[in-house]
Amino acid sequence: MINLQGRRTFVYTFNCILDSLYSEIRKRECEYSDLHNRFGFLENIKTLEASDITKCARELLSAYPKDLEPVVVDECLHLKSFLLNNSENDNIKTSMTEISKVLYNFDMVDVYINIAIALRMVLSSPATNYSAERSFSILRRVKNYLRSTTTTD
Repeated sequence: MINLQGRRTFVYTFNCILDSLYSEIRKRECEYSDLHNRFGFLENIKTLEASDITKCARELLSAYPKDLEPVVVDECLHLKSFLLNNSENDNIKTSMTEISKVLYNFDMVDVYINIAIALRMVLSSPATNYSAERSFSILRRVKNYLRSTTTTD
């Protein structure tokens, strides 16, 4: 009779780790969705209407009243005109990273200080999400441990 106890233990542990990983990824998806809902308008700032930019900037301000000043609304409107009117920026994609690079390359951080703060907030936020990566490292340890304790029987 073949003893499959080690295999059952491994499969059970592996399934638990996969469930944990899945729940962590779902939590991360919700967090990133919230971030995109708050900051995502910056990626489309060239194409949005002024009223939409004003609405989105006010929502951003209400979410972070201690970090941003009320002039962020005006800064967003001015940033749109800066990006549209600057001939050197015609081919620039309006991702948040690229907008941040433009602000630093053209020394416009002092002009758009609140936008620079908002971009730093959103661009540095993923650095705190390590729980899913920990699940991968645990999987490797458990997998090796269970393999070494499983006998040929």
